[in-house]
Amino acid sequence: MCLREHDNVVFSIVLKACSELRNIDEGRKIHCQIIKAVNPDSFVLTGLVDMYAKCGEIECSRGVFDECLDRNVVSWTSMIAGYVQNDCPVEGLILFNRMREGLIAANQFTVGSLVTACTKLGALHQGKWVHGYAIKNGVELNSYVVTALLDMYVKCGVIRDARSLFDKLSSIDLVSWTAMIVGYTQSGSSNEALKLFMDKKWVDISPNNVTIVSVLSACAQLGNLNLGRSVHGLGIKLGFEEPAVVNALVDMYAKCRMNRDARYIFETVSDKDVVAWNSIISGYNQNGSAYEALELFRQMRMDSLLPDAVTLVSVFSACAFIGALRVGSSLHAYSIKGGLLSSNVYVGTAL
Repeated sequence: MCLREHDNVVFSIVLKACSELRNIDEGRKIHCQIIKAVNPDSFVLTGLVDMYAKCGEIECSRGVFDECLDRNVVSWTSMIAGYVQNDCPVEGLILFNRMREGLIAANQFTVGSLVTACTKLGALHQGKWVHGYAIKNGVELNSYVVTALLDMYVKCGVIRDARSLFDKLSSIDLVSWTAMIVGYTQSGSSNEALKLFMDKKWVDISPNNVTIVSVLSACAQLGNLNLGRSVHGLGIKLGFEEPAVVNALVDMYAKCRMNRDARYIFETVSDKDVVAWNSIISGYNQNGSAYEALELFRQMRMDSLLPDAVTLVSVFSACAFIGALRVGSSLHAYSIKGGLLSSNVYVGTAL
């Protein structure tokens, strides 16, 4: 059988691979072959829209979208999602209005992208409208949509609305349970996060690494060492060794004034990133060990890691505590040169 009969299918599969690999060069080559070889169908054109968007070429993505005459909900959603993923949430919402004018009904992925757009804009009113639109039009609130809605309500500062949505769910899964715990932790409601985590109602749900990181963060905020140790043990049992979990453990032990435990965990990390260094430096500084904090900072610099604003705030504080004016002055110059002083209010306050 002639390959040409299957060209559209083959191109769709290869474009998906380019999207997942973020391989713009191969994607462009495939685009050229598509133009030469076939009359592409809507699936191929949508694949091109998605590929260009995921490779950060949003203008090329829109160019292909505008050429697509037979647009369906998938092609509209791909373009909307592309705008949102490329930090163009306003354009995504505007395009949705055009989609509605064409009497195209949104699906779960459309709604999830729209809610994410509202989250990025801090547009609570529009987010609530999208939530209502989904309910009115019978769009199923699956894990993807629910997580986006919970994130939107939390980041817009209405944690009660997030919990109200959570409590109305017909079934709670790992994704929604974790999203609510993360929401509580990020909003400073650590007690509520731990209550939700410990609630026997959801004892059958096994936490993932995101859950563990959020619960450890809540324990750190509250100084709850006992629960923190228990969660540490659970993480070991479940085999979570990701950098985010390790960094959360360092932060938790440090904030619970257990410098030795924090340092032990820290030293087990072979490839320490700036977050790990920040956690241990901040912990030592907050626990009154300013000299050790500065020594850790020196080691960090020897490892050729560049400090960020969080690092500088901790180090400035340590310098102030022991009167290390010369170190503080040199870091002041570094913060000016790196633009950290003008871009971060906490650095200026620490100075």
